[in-house]
Amino acid sequence: MKWFWNVLFSISAFIAAISSVSANERLTQSKLKSQLVTLHSSVEDLSQAMASGADGEYFLATRCTGPSVKLVGPSSPVEVEKDFGTTDGAFLAKYGKDGDKIWSVGFKGAVRIQGLAAMPGGGVIVGGVYRGGVTYVSSGEEEEIVGAGANEEYNQLFVAELTGDGKLKKDALMLPEPDVLLFVERSPKIKSLSYDEATGVLKIVMLLCYPVQIGSANLSYETPIIDGWAYGSSYLLLSMEWPSKNILSSFQISRDVKDDERVFGASEVRSLLTASDGNGGEYLARTFSGRVKEIDNLSGVVNVVSYAQNATVRDSTSLIVVERRDGNGKNIWDTPLRIIVSNRADRRGNYHSDATVNYVSPIGDGSRFAAIGYFDAPLLFEDGTKLESAQETYEGETGYCTDIFVLIGETATGKILSKRNLGIQLAGYICKHTTCGVYPLAAVLNGEDLILGIPFQKTFEANGKQHSSLDGEEGDRYLYNSSIANVSLLPNDGLAIQGAISLTYVGKVRIDGLAKLENGRYAYVGSARAKEHVAEAVAKKIYVNGTEVSGGIAGGIGKQDFTSIEGVINLERILQVEIQVRHAECVSVILKKNEEQPVTYPQDPLPKMQKGDKLTIGVSLRPGFAAADYSLLPVAINGKTVNGEYTYDGSDERIAIETGAYKKSKEIRVNIEPLGSAKITLKVAGETRTFTGEGDPVVTVRNGDELEIVAVTPREMKYQLSRMSVQGVVVGEKAHYTLPEDDMADLLRIDVKMQAFEFPVQFEEVASDQGRVEIFVDGKVAVSEQGKSSVSATIGSKVKVVAVPQDSKRYRAEIRVNGKLVGVDGEYTIAAADGQCKVEVNFVERSRFFVKVEVKEDITYGKVIVRPDDGEPKVFEGDPSKYGLLEVYEGQKLMIRAEAATVATFISLSVAGKNWENGGVYEVPMRLPGGREELWIKATFERSMAVEANVLSSVALQSNLVSESLVLEGSWKGELRYALYNVRGVELRAGASTQQVPLRIDIRDFHSGVYLLRVKDETGAVATLKVIKR
Repeated sequence: MKWFWNVLFSISAFIAAISSVSANERLTQSKLKSQLVTLHSSVEDLSQAMASGADGEYFLATRCTGPSVKLVGPSSPVEVEKDFGTTDGAFLAKYGKDGDKIWSVGFKGAVRIQGLAAMPGGGVIVGGVYRGGVTYVSSGEEEEIVGAGANEEYNQLFVAELTGDGKLKKDALMLPEPDVLLFVERSPKIKSLSYDEATGVLKIVMLLCYPVQIGSANLSYETPIIDGWAYGSSYLLLSMEWPSKNILSSFQISRDVKDDERVFGASEVRSLLTASDGNGGEYLARTFSGRVKEIDNLSGVVNVVSYAQNATVRDSTSLIVVERRDGNGKNIWDTPLRIIVSNRADRRGNYHSDATVNYVSPIGDGSRFAAIGYFDAPLLFEDGTKLESAQETYEGETGYCTDIFVLIGETATGKILSKRNLGIQLAGYICKHTTCGVYPLAAVLNGEDLILGIPFQKTFEANGKQHSSLDGEEGDRYLYNSSIANVSLLPNDGLAIQGAISLTYVGKVRIDGLAKLENGRYAYVGSARAKEHVAEAVAKKIYVNGTEVSGGIAGGIGKQDFTSIEGVINLERILQVEIQVRHAECVSVILKKNEEQPVTYPQDPLPKMQKGDKLTIGVSLRPGFAAADYSLLPVAINGKTVNGEYTYDGSDERIAIETGAYKKSKEIRVNIEPLGSAKITLKVAGETRTFTGEGDPVVTVRNGDELEIVAVTPREMKYQLSRMSVQGVVVGEKAHYTLPEDDMADLLRIDVKMQAFEFPVQFEEVASDQGRVEIFVDGKVAVSEQGKSSVSATIGSKVKVVAVPQDSKRYRAEIRVNGKLVGVDGEYTIAAADGQCKVEVNFVERSRFFVKVEVKEDITYGKVIVRPDDGEPKVFEGDPSKYGLLEVYEGQKLMIRAEAATVATFISLSVAGKNWENGGVYEVPMRLPGGREELWIKATFERSMAVEANVLSSVALQSNLVSESLVLEGSWKGELRYALYNVRGVELRAGASTQQVPLRIDIRDFHSGVYLLRVKDETGAVATLKVIKR
């Protein structure tokens, strides 16, 4: 073996000298920061938060209880202490993509910042609680937000916005009304804060334990049941416009327990989570046990939901519910995703059925989503599958532990595609503690990967190496360390921990928040606390993939103190090499990573690659396999041929090697469709053999052989050659083919497809009550009501199908020949490519429409008449509200005519938006233009020009708008005769007058409408005047 490597590396001569960076060196290139501040408190709720901004920036907030905190300005070369007072305060900082601080501000008072949301322009929304006054501190200047006289007994909720340079926005503050009772003790806790730039909506999820009102909106929320486990009382999802603070929705899920049912676990809310689906909607996930109430606080609607084997039994069964909703709150999935957390007893006899959903996000191209959380009993899915927990194998103090699940689902339907247990066993009541934020599960998405801040106990495996708490004691349920791990979500139903960095203390370590920067770099915020019986924790170490590295966090912490820690790390993808070897029995493959010892496939484990690693691949024939019979295949990685070397630059999502060897001799395989329709004669090296595609002789040829191939069709068979190919290359009926020297196939394939001369008519009978079908081939009956005949089609035959539905008004025939749509009574010519004569007839319901008529100008000028070819005419005239309905159907023929009144003239007619000849026939189509459901007919008339001109100009109406009598004024010669007509030309009143006085005509009994007054004197002068009766 040694000689092989000497030859291989002497040929390559180390053409590309790629430097390899070890895990130690890679980590120390990142920034590992010392503690921000020591918190002199035994309260476990540190209220730390982190949010990713634009261009790799991020925000970090933490609580401080000491007398001072170090604030760093962008221009300050050194840290400058600013007094925060002696009560609780909060620290907020913005960092650049390099991990350096850009600005920092503080909030004096008993303040906890619990949620952050990055804003466009580099700003940030801050959410938290306070007691008493709040003072904003920046660069030595202070600004009072809430006066010191505010309530110092109860927690108050506040939300504020800071600009990109850390300035407080006065118009973006949400504060409560003075002296409004809000929260006490640990309530509330903001679990998430998110802002949607597209809609301008701010969403807050908070945990409640006590009565609550929100800000000045005066929304009164239900008082949750309070007992020893108050954390599980109630969760609230509040959606509001920002910065107007107009509340859009308020969803609350609360415990629902009667006085006699107040037992541990009978009703608890474990978690509530909302997350964007990346497409304008959101995921809404909640977990609960027993009976709970889902409340719409704006409408007051209460929905009681229950899932319990026995609501009065200690720790009843829990349920996980995940929904996907659109922007209007409507469910997108047909049914929510429901997962049962089954009951399980530990060795003490206590039942456990708890779970939380901590993170949901779309992944990859958005067609899938990931959900992660804690669970302490098997998860039961609606398809009958189960995800086991590690309860059976855990050997800790109580025999009870919590695991972490990862689910991958289909975004469109909610269907679960894969589910895995990360295999990280945690002792104690993790699911219960997570409700008040003691053990968070921080997560951030990186393409197809999840980056998780995982608490762990004892050991867990990543990359084949064990991550250990090292100083932990077996069964210590309160000792935790943490790891930041890259969990790769594999498309083929799986996941794998690709790499991890462990933060190890003698005590507790947890990751509170993660932010994605760029180039595989992530920022984290966490906390550490000494173990209870250790005076001071000093053994703080950091591990990368199981190997200790330099740069640990220096300094000790007391056993009653928490230390807030932060850092920026590189967590690059580590890929397992995959390999596929053809004819592995005759090939030896040797892989060498960097300067490590070579490994031989398949005997040795395959290497794993990090960014910058170089892999050299050597392939040779094993002894006993001669080069005269085998040739080596080129080496390809991820489908691309390489020259024996490959350097992983971090961009590939997998490293898949394909290589091996191929035989120079191969057997012949002949495939003939349809079987028995032809035979093949093959002549090689002067010997001729015959193949029929079934039971053929074994014949071997070698690369370079010349072949003579002929397709023969027996005369009695009605077939002709359609296509013949050799190794995929199309050849003629008589072919000369030379097998290439570099042909890598294991077989010589000859594929023959024959085309039949005659095709029997394929037709599936339709029920007689549906209609009648007749099929003719070249004028001969092939199918009739009496059945089928022996008539067949050939290439060039004309097929005619006559299909008549039983109810032709309601149904029409849809005819297809060989899959192609043909018209009723149409013909189809069989082509050689068809290869069959298949007729399909379906009677489908005709499209139906309602006729709508519109008459332009004056509706009394004319009418429209629609006469269906199979029905009575319908006349549309007069008041449109009294037209009535006319339903027509697809294929029906309509004669449409517009008729003008005596005093009017027809101008134009349109049907379905197109000009139409008056009196023409219109056939109702399958679909109307624009997908309309109404057939519009529009007619235009105008007053007839045949009405005499107003020659008698000496007369005029006193008013042409009258209600009782019309009055004609003026002068005329001799007798004046008059007549009054309606618009259809019907004379309604007539008379004469010789007096030179105003002529008055009574029309009180007339209907409202338009009338025409025609007057004529003895000279023959006339005038026609329009009168409107109201």
